[in-house]
Amino acid sequence: MLVPALQARRKASEEKRQKREEQLQEKERAKLVRAQEREDKKRRKEVDRVLRAAARESNKDQSPGERMKNMAVVLDSTLVENRDFMAEFAPAIHSMKGNFRVSQCDTEPGVVKWVRILTECDVDTSAHVTRRAMEIEENEILVTMEAQGFVGLVHYSKQVKF
Repeated sequence: MLVPALQARRKASEEKRQKREEQLQEKERAKLVRAQEREDKKRRKEVDRVLRAAARESNKDQSPGERMKNMAVVLDSTLVENRDFMAEFAPAIHSMKGNFRVSQCDTEPGVVKWVRILTECDVDTSAHVTRRAMEIEENEILVTMEAQGFVGLVHYSKQVKF
């Protein structure tokens, strides 16, 4: 009679031990889940911080005092060869912290164009920022010509109209 009672006690003790182990395992799983959630929250906060910083930088680049840093003036090669034009133009661009480059396209002589340089930021889930510069050509152009050439153009257009 003693043996079945011992077996029942051992069985109850074993069940209690298994139940305790299961509870401990459940607590460990819950702890791991909470730790993972904390890590995810930290990662999201970091990505948000990096995105806000990129937006601040972008807004700063678009402020009135900083816009010329993100513009490139594209000059025709004939204008660069004109010493008088370059003597006035180059210091003006440098004083505005702008830059210029020479276009080798001779189809539009005496033309000044503007190119806006935009920086795009991509942020991945690990808060790594990838920046890409894009150039967008502006619609406005400036055509330079000698006064005599302009007078000749006006005179020719009047002759054609009549």
